[in-house]
Amino acid sequence: MSADRPCQLPHRFARPRFTAIGLAAWLGTAGGICLVEGTIAPQVVQAYTTRVDVALDRLPNESYDALIRRSEIVARAAAQRSFDRDILTSQVSVIVIGRNQGAETPILTLDVSRVQWSSRPDTRRWATYYKTSAALLGFEQLSPVPVTVTAPPTPAVAPVAPTQVQPSRNTTPSQQTTPTPPTQEDGVPPEDQQP
Repeated sequence: MSADRPCQLPHRFARPRFTAIGLAAWLGTAGGICLVEGTIAPQVVQAYTTRVDVALDRLPNESYDALIRRSEIVARAAAQRSFDRDILTSQVSVIVIGRNQGAETPILTLDVSRVQWSSRPDTRRWATYYKTSAALLGFEQLSPVPVTVTAPPTPAVAPVAPTQVQPSRNTTPSQQTTPTPPTQEDGVPPEDQQP
């Protein structure tokens, strides 16, 4: 070990030299990795809900049950068509609105996912029915309650016989009064008077 020798830095601390060829090789490798990763990994796909509103007019002399059956058929066709038209649709919401004489109200709502529909494409299984729609559309006519007006009973007038005043227990004989019979001056004839 000689002391005259200058101290040299190890090789790992040496300054790297970038050249144009080295930079191009580095960028080419990084770009190739990104390109391969993009072709292997699929893009993120977002599924969405499709909403369909259908309005059905009541046919002449059509019952409410017939309108329900017709709305189930239309809702089934709309759901199937929505799933067939777009493969990204994951959920379908079909609202069937019934119309009768200017009144409109929802009859049923069909909310179903693609998985549910493919396992069992039955409208009755996945639909929500509205109970009050029949009344709101005028199928159930509410009959008015008949109001009977009765005259109040007339009380029978019974003749009232004159009564004697009974002495009270708390009164003394001097405080007792005896009724006086009516006289001619009171307006009652003496022959009609009772003793």
